[in-house]
Amino acid sequence: MNQWIKNICLGAGLGMLLAGCSTQKQAHLASQPNAIDQCWSQVSARSELANCLQKVLSDVGHKAELAEQQTAQQASQLDGMSTPNIHALKSFEVAKRSFHQFRERFCRWQETMAAAGGSGAGDGYRACYVETTRWWAQVLASQQFEHP
Repeated sequence: MNQWIKNICLGAGLGMLLAGCSTQKQAHLASQPNAIDQCWSQVSARSELANCLQKVLSDVGHKAELAEQQTAQQASQLDGMSTPNIHALKSFEVAKRSFHQFRERFCRWQETMAAAGGSGAGDGYRACYVETTRWWAQVLASQQFEHP
């Protein structure tokens, strides 16, 4: 059973949530530019920033959806192998819904904070959505297991 759970990541607090759980994940995230910086390196005008962020979000969102599908499939397989059923799929679905709710509320809060400082609130919302979605996809990918 140890192989099945060796990649489970237990974080403590929001810092761990957004930074990742392992040192390896933190190093990977630190080497990856944040969404705003990534887009500023690709566009020449402020008016192009929103489209770039949307494209990055679409790419990251696709990766997260694939990771969710794989995680759900593996949770279902784990349920089928466990006696009694540990309800891994049900637990994952609850976690997934909770993450999606958290992401929306957290990024709306970030948008509100950015709006208080002036323009760019929508860009802040999209960048937050990218970063939290990246984190989610990475956590799910780190949880994937291979059959022994």
